[in-house]
Amino acid sequence: MPPPPGDRKVRAGAKSCTECRRRKIRCLWATESDGQTGSRPMACVECTKHSRSCVSQSVQPRASSGRNVSAKARISHLEREMASLSELVRDKQGSSIGPKTPGFGPTPPDELEDAPDDENVDDTRPPAHLQLLFENLDGEDSTPGHHTLRQQSRGASEAVKRRARSKLQLLLPTKDEVWQVTEFAPAWMAFYHSLFPAFFACRTEEQLRLNYEHMCGSDANPTSVAMYLLYLAITSQQLPANRLVQRPFAKYESVEEFVNSVCTTVRETIVDNDDLAGTAEGLELTVIFIRLLMGRGSIKSTWLIFRRVIALGELIGLPQAFQEVQAARRFVASGQANEAAVSEQSELKAGLWDAICATDRNFSMMLNIPTSTARYKFPLDESIWKDGHISAQAYNYRLSNVCAAVFEIDELFMRRAPEAECYEKVLNADQQLRSLRASAGQDWWQASSEKTLAEHCVGFWHHYILARVHLRPAMVKDIDGQYTYSRKTCWDACQSAIRQFALFRSSVPSGFFVCRILDVQAFTAATFLLLNSKGRSATQHASQGGIEHTLDNGDLLSQVMDCFRSVATEPGSDFAREAVAALTSLQSLVHGDRSSRATSLTLKVPLLGRIHINAPEIQAPTQPPIDADDFVANSNTGNQDFNLASLPTMPDAFSNIDDFSWSFEFDSNPYWSQGLTTDNFGTANETLWMGG
Repeated sequence: MPPPPGDRKVRAGAKSCTECRRRKIRCLWATESDGQTGSRPMACVECTKHSRSCVSQSVQPRASSGRNVSAKARISHLEREMASLSELVRDKQGSSIGPKTPGFGPTPPDELEDAPDDENVDDTRPPAHLQLLFENLDGEDSTPGHHTLRQQSRGASEAVKRRARSKLQLLLPTKDEVWQVTEFAPAWMAFYHSLFPAFFACRTEEQLRLNYEHMCGSDANPTSVAMYLLYLAITSQQLPANRLVQRPFAKYESVEEFVNSVCTTVRETIVDNDDLAGTAEGLELTVIFIRLLMGRGSIKSTWLIFRRVIALGELIGLPQAFQEVQAARRFVASGQANEAAVSEQSELKAGLWDAICATDRNFSMMLNIPTSTARYKFPLDESIWKDGHISAQAYNYRLSNVCAAVFEIDELFMRRAPEAECYEKVLNADQQLRSLRASAGQDWWQASSEKTLAEHCVGFWHHYILARVHLRPAMVKDIDGQYTYSRKTCWDACQSAIRQFALFRSSVPSGFFVCRILDVQAFTAATFLLLNSKGRSATQHASQGGIEHTLDNGDLLSQVMDCFRSVATEPGSDFAREAVAALTSLQSLVHGDRSSRATSLTLKVPLLGRIHINAPEIQAPTQPPIDADDFVANSNTGNQDFNLASLPTMPDAFSNIDDFSWSFEFDSNPYWSQGLTTDNFGTANETLWMGG
């Protein structure tokens, strides 16, 4: 075997020659095959056998290119090549995404030479190739065409905002009209913000006026403009009758037309837009929009929109912010930190989620539908004391938790669960309310002119919810008197609710969304008292333990009817007008003070059910029989099928005493009744009374 060239050297440890290695056969040498030792022959056995030149394996050093390319440069080069191929494919398919950017194609050698080494890269900046991988998680490449798509998406979003802003600004009244209308804003705004938080909305009349110029500007946030219009719409509903003689807004024939336009446009531009509504400000606007719908009786729309609010809130992380703030406050309370280390944005989101949970639980009691936020702990603050005073908002939130228990009680009675299980739930809710009452102190419950309107309102709700908790067992016919406690508690709570109602109802701003709620609740309490003052069986009366069913010589009934009459002419008080007529007729029937032959009537309590009343016949031949139309008290606006006291189906509870009896037929599906499915902003008449 000839000696290898001078610039070559035999590979260390290589035993096979080049030919045997190529043929993948064993390379044997004569000394190894013969078992002899000595110097190695010049050729292997196979090469000698076939008379081939036996060449040993040698090392061939790579030709030096004179340049060192970093890994980052090679990856960058590969990315450019891939981008170039992607661009060519898109051009072939005829779907150009955007203008081509120069620089695609093979990378010139100079660029590879100038590419920085890995050790010169800033460690604080994520590597470009890794950043590209994360940007491509949605399946799209990070080419300039893709960036153009994102820019086009942002441009489309801005176009949506511009269109929404233009539509909303067309509804804005003139500056003088805004100045005149906002004179009536302080009363309802102070009341509203005492019960519910405000993060982005105006809090005072002065802010409404100062923000007018900005709302008319080309850079105004459309969500802010929509919220501004909602505040004007709520305020305009409270204008007194003498201000409605002249048109408050030159663009509109009436306040009703203005409110309708605002509701329709805000829903179209903001509420139904996922991007605009799916922000903290958009959710607060939607909650205010819902309250406006509640005052107008559009319950189906209210409920469906609110369910969407909860879903959007979960998507943008409101529950997580709530838990973060809650954990931070627990950390501070335990003494492990001086102050909660949470961002202002998290505090805002947590407060907004607090308000959403409270509203959800109120809706649950209203419509007898499970709460969507039941799995989330609520409220954020357990204490009702703020700065040495009782916070009406915190108290209202604590009451909202009991509202969720009311639905559970109704559900147990509906599916006829064991009596022990049903009543245990009633007593647990009763204990929560009594504990809450005790935490406020006895002095706070004393009637006082120094209490704010919001404090009066939550006091009324406390009594009403207590009555609502015990209403189910209180109306069950039990001979052994096992529900005596519930009947007495429900009776006392209804009396207290009416007394509280008489103190503050006339002070509630006219046209406000809670007016209808308060009126229906007071009507329900008065109806329960009136029926039970006469309509108890002898056995039930004996089981009352000496409870005397009187209405304080008729004072309570007179008080609630006087309240209804005093507000009957105000905007949004159409239910009060019907309630006066219904209670007057019921009182005459119950106490026998009537001149007609009517022996039975049916009273429809909104979102509760029907009460069938039977009374003795009175001979009055000169009077014709009562017809159903004689008891119809229709309203001109709104939907009267609205109440925070709905109950599902249960067996009728009959009460008889001598010649008077009544039975209660609970509505099995109150929230899908005809009134609730009337989903519009127009009129909807509802009958409270029907002839028997």
